[in-house]
This record gives sequence, C-alpha cells and structure tokens, in this order.
Amino acid sequence: MKVYFYIWLILSLQTHSLYAQKADSKEIQTENAEDTESEDDYVIPEPTAAEKKAVCKKYEKSYIVYYGTVYHVNSCTRELLSSDQVYKLTKSGKIKLKEVDAAVIASLPGGANYREVGMDPKTLCKRLEGQYITFSFVDVYWVESCKKRPFPDWSSYESHRGKLKNAKVPLKSLELDDFLALENGDPMPSVIDEEFRELLRPDNVDIIPLDEACHGVVGTYVTYLGQIYFIEAMKQNGAGKLCQKRRVDAEEYTRKKANSKFHLKELSSSQAISIPEGDPMYEKSKRSKKG
Repeated sequence: MKVYFYIWLILSLQTHSLYAQKADSKEIQTENAEDTESEDDYVIPEPTAAEKKAVCKKYEKSYIVYYGTVYHVNSCTRELLSSDQVYKLTKSGKIKLKEVDAAVIASLPGGANYREVGMDPKTLCKRLEGQYITFSFVDVYWVESCKKRPFPDWSSYESHRGKLKNAKVPLKSLELDDFLALENGDPMPSVIDEEFRELLRPDNVDIIPLDEACHGVVGTYVTYLGQIYFIEAMKQNGAGKLCQKRRVDAEEYTRKKANSKFHLKELSSSQAISIPEGDPMYEKSKRSKKG
C-alpha cells in the first residue's frame, strides 16, 4: 500500500511541475508580446512624400516645440534654437510656439542651428537716424547718415544732447546684429578739449572758497572732463555748506537713466579744483558686498 502511495505522490509532483513550467512559459511569452507591442507603439512609420510636403506647408517659417526643444522651420528643415534664443524671442513676443507630435518631427529633417535675421540695412537706418545708441552701455554713439559716430567722452554726449531741440531723445540699446550692421563713422567732436587746455594753464583757473564751489550742486550728479560725480554734503559751518565730489560708475549710471530724461550739470574748472574728491561710490558698494 505504501508503495502505491509513493508512486502516486511522485507522479503528482511531476504533473504539477509540468503545469508550472507551462504557466511560466506562457507568462514569459505574454510579457514578451507586451514588450513587443509597447515598442511597436513608439515606432513612427516613415512619412510619405505627400505627408512631408503637407507638414512643410503647414509649419514653414513657424516655431515648433517638441518635448521642450524648440525649432524654427525653414525650407522644410528644423533649425534648433538655443535656450538663450528662445528666452529672448519669447520675452519680446516675437514668436509663438506651436506644439507638435513625433510625426511632424519625422517629416522635417534637422538642419543648421537657428540664426536670427536682423533688420535690413535700409529699414534699420531709417529707424535709427538721428538717435543715440549703445551696445551693452559701454560707449554712446550718434547715428548720422546711416553711420554710428562715437562720442569721445560723456561731457560731449551731454553737450550734444542738450543742444537738440528735442531733449527727450532716448538712448537705445541695440542687439549685437543691428549694432554691427551700422558702419562706423567719424568720432563726434569733443567739448572738453578746450577746457582741458585751459585747465593746463593754472593762471586761468581760480581756486574759490569751498562753500561757494558747493553752492547749488550739493546732492546732485554732475560731470567734469568726461567723469560723473555725486556731490555729497559734508559738515556745515558758519560759512555755509561743505561738500566733496565722489566718482560714480558712468556705465551703471547710463544704464539706469537710458530711457528717462536727465541732464548732468557740468562743473566749472574752478569748482572741480576747489571741491575735494572722496572715495568713489561704486568701489565702496563693491567693498560692502564683499564684506
């Protein structure tokens, strides 16, 4: 009896093992089938010539985006935009992005990187004629006869600006492409050359009392020989208000005042020599940041 029981047990175990192997085999086949089906879902069939033509016609000269990557469609090819280009163009409102799927991307082969086309020279000249321009607020130029003429110093820029009938003409900061598109012209005449020559003759410059030199300029920004200063009040005495001049970062000052009407008073040589010079304002601010 025991012998029959052992034989039955062995046969049962073998049968169970076979069923388990078949089940595992079916499960593996099912998983492989699912994997194959999943992979097939992401395979994009090669677009036909007609499909490519239709996609090109629809998106030509458009800006398209696919999974966060932005392209410009030009001559039926995709031009890749850098993140800086996307930020600049979207911020200015110059472009509108169109989201597309993989089929559109497959229909448009990749081309060269995107390069923004600047304004044509004639339109650029017409728009900027008789304007003050700058690039990165380093130097200031006057556009005349389609050429950019640099000012040799700040005082000359201020003098020229003050002589204009319309003193509200803004200082325009150009993009590099537009800035380079304008030819260089002759430098603008300097208004400080004569003053500088006079300054070299001490007999022509009188030192005046400090309270007289400070009168009317305390708490204001002024300019002298191409430099910008802030006239800061010092201790008062019976004779009047004392002051000192502190040099200002001209580039930073120009950047802040670029689109507003402003005028810097020019110190006379007597005032400039008579007012003592303190620490530059921008150097002090840099030291405080480091601390």
